[in-house]
Amino acid sequence: MDSDERRTRIATLYREAEAAIAEENWAVAIAQLQALLALEPNHTEAAAWLKLAQQQFVTTLYALGRQHLEAGDWQAALADFQRVQECTSDYKDVAALVATCQSELAKQAEQEQAKRQKTQKRQELATLYDKGRQHYEMGHWSAALDDFLKILDIQPDYRDVRVLITACRNEIDKQPRETERSTLYSQAQATMQRAATRIGPKRLWSVVGALAVALVVLLLRGVTGPVPAASPPALPTEASSAAAARQPTVPPAAPCASTISFGQTITCQLDTRAEVDSYTFEAKANDVVVVKVAIESSSFTPNVSVWNAQREQIADCVTLAAAAPGCKLPADGAYTIQVEFASTYRDPPYSYSVYLQRL
Repeated sequence: MDSDERRTRIATLYREAEAAIAEENWAVAIAQLQALLALEPNHTEAAAWLKLAQQQFVTTLYALGRQHLEAGDWQAALADFQRVQECTSDYKDVAALVATCQSELAKQAEQEQAKRQKTQKRQELATLYDKGRQHYEMGHWSAALDDFLKILDIQPDYRDVRVLITACRNEIDKQPRETERSTLYSQAQATMQRAATRIGPKRLWSVVGALAVALVVLLLRGVTGPVPAASPPALPTEASSAAAARQPTVPPAAPCASTISFGQTITCQLDTRAEVDSYTFEAKANDVVVVKVAIESSSFTPNVSVWNAQREQIADCVTLAAAAPGCKLPADGAYTIQVEFASTYRDPPYSYSVYLQRL
């Protein structure tokens, strides 16, 4: 570049810098003045303007970063403060503000990760639950039990999974006895058929003896007719199972007492599968209580739950075992114990006892 072109270029850069300064476009002004000083290092006016422009640029960036900080836009604030550091590393409290933005961004990332994990967990539980219910409806008790136990490991108070686990175990326990009884009955029937078609005088007493043995065995085992193929017990539905619903269903009038006290046992029965018995009690905040349930027969599985006055379910209060840790109640007030049908393979009525204990 010859001297004339150089002078022309310097003049152009100076005019463009002045225009940018007039518009307070400090980034453009700084760029033009730096280009000018590269051509003419001794240009005192350009050097003075550059210093002013840099100061104003830093001040503007700092103020903009503060606005983004107050608005909670941590990413934008961080970008502003880092640009300030590029101009001057020790400007005011910019180093501390950079650290604050980075910390808040890290917290946001953790919260987003936790939210994604929570969503994945909810989807996993829903998938397992639907799969378990399908196995349950098909009478695949072991497969259903495996699905429900996986849910129990992830979230012990998920919907009515504890009730379904109990029902599956009851069905699994029944299968060997039912298979054995059906086999014995089939053998007896086969013997009777053979006797009807092939009996002769010489074999009369041997056939009678075989029949007598078979009948005695059947009578001792309590089998008087063929055992029908087991059909799955009715599944608890969103309408019939308070443990699976977001709030308790409105119960019909219960035939037993409507209130229960600590240390009291109430024995009652469900006369239909649609009946819901309710018992209210008063408790204080932080009371640790346990509701112990006893049933007359293992063929009946009740669904028992505890609710507060706001119709929010209190988890881990109910047990069918002899000992349980119980649950801590969140506030003073009235609470309701609800007992309803969950599953069975026999017809009502269903007898049960409820015992309320404060630990």
